[in-house]
Amino acid sequence: MKRETLRKKNQLLGRISQKEYQSLLNYIENIYLGDYQIKILMARKFSNLFMALLPLVQEEDGGRAQREYRQKFSDPKKEPKIISNRAMAMVQEEIKNKNCRRILLADDIIIHGRTLSSIYDQLVMWFEENGVTDYVIDVVAYAKNSDGLIKNRNFLSNVKVEFDCRKDKWRAISNMIVDIFFLLGQPYTSYVPNSRIPLKSDLGKRLSNVLSSQNCDFVIQTSTDMKAHGMKSFSYIEREVYDFALNCSMRIYAYEKLQQYVLVPMVMLKPVSDEILSKYFDGLSWMIIPSSRDAINHTKSALLKYQTVVYLLSAMWGRKFIQDYFPSEEFTLEYDMQEERMNFNCYILDSSRINKNGWVDWAQKLKDINSLYRDDKLKEDDLYQEPGVAELRNVLNELYNKVSASQGIMSTEASRAMMGKFLYTNGEMDEERCLEAIKKGKKDRCIQKKDENQRLMGYPLVKMNDRLQDLGDEWLRAVLYAIDFGKGSIVPKCFESEGKRWYFSVLHAGEQNYKYFANTYFPFLFGLYWLEQTDAGQENPGVLENWKKSFVDQYLLYWKDKKHFFLEDDLHFLKELDVTADFGEVLDNISWDYFGDPDLDYAIKLSKNVMEI
Repeated sequence: MKRETLRKKNQLLGRISQKEYQSLLNYIENIYLGDYQIKILMARKFSNLFMALLPLVQEEDGGRAQREYRQKFSDPKKEPKIISNRAMAMVQEEIKNKNCRRILLADDIIIHGRTLSSIYDQLVMWFEENGVTDYVIDVVAYAKNSDGLIKNRNFLSNVKVEFDCRKDKWRAISNMIVDIFFLLGQPYTSYVPNSRIPLKSDLGKRLSNVLSSQNCDFVIQTSTDMKAHGMKSFSYIEREVYDFALNCSMRIYAYEKLQQYVLVPMVMLKPVSDEILSKYFDGLSWMIIPSSRDAINHTKSALLKYQTVVYLLSAMWGRKFIQDYFPSEEFTLEYDMQEERMNFNCYILDSSRINKNGWVDWAQKLKDINSLYRDDKLKEDDLYQEPGVAELRNVLNELYNKVSASQGIMSTEASRAMMGKFLYTNGEMDEERCLEAIKKGKKDRCIQKKDENQRLMGYPLVKMNDRLQDLGDEWLRAVLYAIDFGKGSIVPKCFESEGKRWYFSVLHAGEQNYKYFANTYFPFLFGLYWLEQTDAGQENPGVLENWKKSFVDQYLLYWKDKKHFFLEDDLHFLKELDVTADFGEVLDNISWDYFGDPDLDYAIKLSKNVMEI
């Protein structure tokens, strides 16, 4: 095993058990060696987990799995395609030409099954439209939610899972996966580029100097979780304004134990029409490998084209960032090509063409794209007709008013909590929508109409920017912080208004939106969990109820004195919460991150005192 891979293995085994480690590797290996022509991995969480663990799978046991792979797929023409579901449009032609009949859909955790179901049904439709009847579509997942899965789904007859879990168990698995990203230096992204920089390289040394110089442009975004993994996170927001962009940001992750930085540039586009999107794509096509450009154009998927434009602009801006900060050096960012192949089914950036002329003025290249922008306003009234958008606007307004009223000048802690609560509420709205689908599924076993149980669209980033612009960069940093932990996810959307198609990005709840409470109120939760675990608490619900109320009321005085963020309605919710059912295993897993934390120590002491009264 290579030294770097061995270091990563030891990192993992310092956090998870040997049994968990082996179980995950077996799952990834079975997918890797599976006899399918196309393997579609669900973005962004599982596709990133696969990418993070695959080197370990390939090198464990003397490289056995890699040898088996080469023997099994010795003919390059029969080697499986491994892509994320972001790249599905790129394989439609193979299905149409009847070159593909065996497909695997793979996920980490099936919570309700809505996204998997829509992809499964899309594949079935493509096969049947092209007269293919002997197709196989198998579905696998590491875990599934035994409480919330919508039962009337076609894919369920073909699904196999490792673990059938209740809420606290699947949440703990989800939390473990995010831990793995931190431990293995895997950025939690989907269609923006990333670049790995060794700490000891010339660029790595220069970055270290900048980050340690207390430069106010680089704001540290590190959390308790990250510190526990020997990791730091920084964010940089571009000051220059572009007409085409809401903002341009750079996330820099420092992995001390892995001796590397990972840089993730990201451009958030303003809503763009079909016409302008095509101009952007054409203006950026000089950066794209010609065959890849032709393949993307051939799919006629404008949503894929939008993702490509975001990727290319982010890559371009990332190189400008390096050029701006180190103008006298010939540093350049080399992006992760495997990430490209996973999310586009092809390599995108044509390094030979980009670098053939030597030095490139990236600032001018961005100005060239900026000149193509035209402000064709997307009608706001139409957008708020989409399910959930108007409700989310009201949620954001209410939260902003509550938090700003209680904080005065909004702190970083408060803005992060506000964004976390917004995404948690978005997740709860999705849950209610899904529960309705489950109830209908019990009465009617047929497939529900698409608009009855699909996920809510999420909230357009352009509208969030409009509402929170008086916070300056703070709202964006709160979004970046949330998506790093899986509390939220940025997703591209297409919308039709007055006969014109528009493309834009939305923020919607991620799988870990529940961690709003775990992160914001961890000592409260742990103290309540401690009370629930006692014999007296389990045997006498009335006594437990009084203990929990007393604990929250008393701990709040300490919390206020420390000037920590809180919302009154959150505390009422915590008093009534069955902490063990919702968070039990999660709290067991993350409690060691807070070892020695004075807030946690006080919570444990208070819970003991409450039981003695």
